[in-house]
Amino acid sequence: MRDDVKAVSSQVGGDAAKQIQILVKRRTVVLLTASLLAIYFLALAFSFLGLYVGAVLAFISPEELKGGFNYFQALQAACIILVTIFMLRAFDAPLPLLIISGIVTATALYFLQKTPISQISYYLFGFAFFFSSFDHELFTIIVSLIFLFGIPAGTLFAFRHFNKGLRAVLGDILLNYGVFLVVALIANLTAIFVAVTA
Repeated sequence: MRDDVKAVSSQVGGDAAKQIQILVKRRTVVLLTASLLAIYFLALAFSFLGLYVGAVLAFISPEELKGGFNYFQALQAACIILVTIFMLRAFDAPLPLLIISGIVTATALYFLQKTPISQISYYLFGFAFFFSSFDHELFTIIVSLIFLFGIPAGTLFAFRHFNKGLRAVLGDILLNYGVFLVVALIANLTAIFVAVTA
């Protein structure tokens, strides 16, 4: 009888220990996921902040913008080319493909100067932001490049809409470039949903 009680109590104790281990693992996963989400959202806000920095700079020193117009476009083109190359390199693209993609991107940017290329770029940057978040080093590079891209994009946007005033321009930036935030957030939330339901 005593042996049966000991066996039952050890079995119950073993089951309780397993349940505790499972709960601890789940809580650790939840905390880790929450911290990764916080990093993701902070990086998203930081990368989008470049647009606002550029717009504020445009209103602080409008007389200096006229001479730097071509330099701002060159900086935007360089950032787009670098994002393209780094993303392809992350997926182990061969060197000739990297060179060809850089040339094609630069050529496309040259011929698409009259289009709202920065708005199209921010749409694609949302995907680049999401896919780069799986690699810490790549994520840091892509976030920095998107931030750097945003400074001339915000400056040029503010320069084109200078007569509206700073407050209206800051609101318009969110309306015109907010697709970046939407794409990055939806992609991340979809990945979380798929991971939870799988």
